[in-house]
Amino acid sequence: DFHFPYVQVDTSDRGPVNCVYPEDEKAGLLAVRHLAGLGHRDIAYVNTYVAHHVCASTRLEGYLAGMAELGLRTRGGYRARPLEERLTELFASGGGPTALFCFDDDVATYALRFLWARRVRVPDDVSLVGVNDMPMAARLVPALTTVSTYADRMGTLACEMLLARIESGKDQPSRAVTPELIVR
Repeated sequence: DFHFPYVQVDTSDRGPVNCVYPEDEKAGLLAVRHLAGLGHRDIAYVNTYVAHHVCASTRLEGYLAGMAELGLRTRGGYRARPLEERLTELFASGGGPTALFCFDDDVATYALRFLWARRVRVPDDVSLVGVNDMPMAARLVPALTTVSTYADRMGTLACEMLLARIESGKDQPSRAVTPELIVR
């Protein structure tokens, strides 16, 4: 343990104290429910090569829970690998999914470029949902629907927890930040 007050923000070490993190499983669930609400039944999850970070597995868990809740079949292929490889696999036969839940907005941006290069129209042919509500998500054409994990709110909570920890000298209970779907 450290010998000074600290609070961890969005790390893979999500202990019962001194952590602030997003409810990543709920992010996956929100994305799947939204896409299914638009009429999509073939929704694939697209991850990056980042396999070791906890949000990769918890977002996948949310995706799988949402698909099971709605009685939808998943496409598998969840091992971490380069995006080009995963997207090529999904769309190789021409019968790709009608929607993608992307690990984050960067992955969704890459998917948007990948699809555009193959003359696949977003959102007419394939819908995308990212995670994190990065500033560029609103400026893309088309603008990206995303699940905000509220990095600013996590930062504020972390500062409040750290100040409380300094003042009290005691560990602070961990706090989860509830994500929100931002439809664009």
